[in-house]
Amino acid sequence: MYCNIVHRLGNETGLESLKFQQDCAHSLGFKTTLLIPLRAMENDEVVNYFKSQAAEYGDEIGIHFHHIAGKFYREKFNNDETEVAVYLKPFEMRKQIITLIFEKFYELFGFYPVSIGGYYFDSQTLSFIKEKYPTVKIAIMSCFEEGVKMFAGCSHGWYLFSEGGPWTAYYPSKKNSLCPAKSADEAIDIIGLPHLSRDMLMSYVGRDDWFSSHTANMQRGRLNRGKECKYIYDFFDEWLNQDKFNDSVYYNFFVGSGWLNEGRNFEETSEDSRDLYRQSLEYCKKKSDEGRVSVLTMSEYAEVHNKVFKIGRGDAVLWHDLACGSKRSLCWYVDPHWRLAIDPNMGGAIVDLRPYEGRIEQDLGPGSTQMWNGSYPFALSYPHRNATLGSRIGCETGSAGFATRTEVESVNKNGDEITFVLKPFNFNLGNNNVCVQLSYTFNNNGEVYLRKKILHADRTDIEYKIAETFNGSFGRTQYPEDIAGVRLYAKEKSGEIRTITYEYLNRKATVQNALCVGVEIPMLNCKIELSSTADNASGSINEGAMFNPSYTFKLTEALHVGEESNICLKIKK
Repeated sequence: MYCNIVHRLGNETGLESLKFQQDCAHSLGFKTTLLIPLRAMENDEVVNYFKSQAAEYGDEIGIHFHHIAGKFYREKFNNDETEVAVYLKPFEMRKQIITLIFEKFYELFGFYPVSIGGYYFDSQTLSFIKEKYPTVKIAIMSCFEEGVKMFAGCSHGWYLFSEGGPWTAYYPSKKNSLCPAKSADEAIDIIGLPHLSRDMLMSYVGRDDWFSSHTANMQRGRLNRGKECKYIYDFFDEWLNQDKFNDSVYYNFFVGSGWLNEGRNFEETSEDSRDLYRQSLEYCKKKSDEGRVSVLTMSEYAEVHNKVFKIGRGDAVLWHDLACGSKRSLCWYVDPHWRLAIDPNMGGAIVDLRPYEGRIEQDLGPGSTQMWNGSYPFALSYPHRNATLGSRIGCETGSAGFATRTEVESVNKNGDEITFVLKPFNFNLGNNNVCVQLSYTFNNNGEVYLRKKILHADRTDIEYKIAETFNGSFGRTQYPEDIAGVRLYAKEKSGEIRTITYEYLNRKATVQNALCVGVEIPMLNCKIELSSTADNASGSINEGAMFNPSYTFKLTEALHVGEESNICLKIKK
């Protein structure tokens, strides 16, 4: 696992805490990356301290695009804003702000940085930075799954919407920075990093700013008792475990120094906050000494990334419930075509799908199409819209949905292929006990094979039917959007096609001897379908109504005990 230790401060009030962080890292033999915002560049003591750390320890200095408001900003723009979100400014003004910050950095430090950071960078902004300041190779550029749940949790006052992107390091697409590029030609030549490594279950079920590699976040999540916090160790170990089925794993510590000041974290003392941070770095040192972690500056990681990361690859995560200690887990997969989450707690349903294939262009700021919301839209989302891709089994003795809770048996990697295998579970279909095992195989090509194998059953003389049902609704928030114009289709192997163009009329259509069923979503620039090569497959489509604005399509295969269904979920442009 590759790890960055990143430090920043908003202004001089965090300098003493920053010195603690720096001393802690250096005492363990680590170099850090120091990111300085425009506001802190006003203070000579801060600037000189950054210079001394680079000279004495070889630490890296870069720019952070937060804490922009202050004297330099007011002088340039005659504006007394107290919170400047550069990603929400008109693009022409955005360029002026970026230029101001880079040139002030150069004036103070004598060079342009390799590494930068911020809460959100869209592709247009990253491309501008790369063109004007080609020294930049790497950027902390999004906050994984910070969106509408964060907005609500912050009293509807934190205007950062960046759901739907990868959780790891990647090359962003020139069309949308939250989409991993498919090729070098499509990539912005800046490596994108997440702002913090996150708890990949709590990111899905709740506010992930309470559950991350940020020790003050752990305090906000009430995961510690004073200086005791088992979660620090479990969290780091869980990320280490991801190297079992990934070519490489990226992790960062990124704790703003102000979070270690007195009075910042509820009733927690500064002494406790600092001690928890110390523990996190000491455990990192222990794992580094064991050869499991390589701690680098951001620019050093950029050099490594170019060697170990193949553009277009897929990455997977299997995450267990660390916060509550239950048996619940969540599976994630991401590649340039899409990002998906699979929930074993819901019988292996797919509960989140972000269709990168469509490459929805980002357009934020005044007068834009998206205004504040830079999240990548979903094609289905259970947390936001109660939408899933779920399964059902039936036979002449009864039927049941795959709602049984199960766990992950294994995650297997074979070249570019990654397979999640769930533990078998049993159904009682009218006193007919049936045992089924599920697996999901991703081929890094916009396809995932949804396999259900009937391991055994009391009735071996009858036929069983496995149905996969995609019930989707697109958007970026919990509120429905207009689906009119979405086109559902069902195609038979003979070539006959049944279609429904969405008008909220709850119309249905079915086909026998089905080849595929699916949906074309113009708003997402993509189509998603279920396909089968089986001779006995059948399919159906359903447009839904205003009270249930979703697009639904189902594909069913028939099989016997010992056989396996092999329905393929595909995404296409």
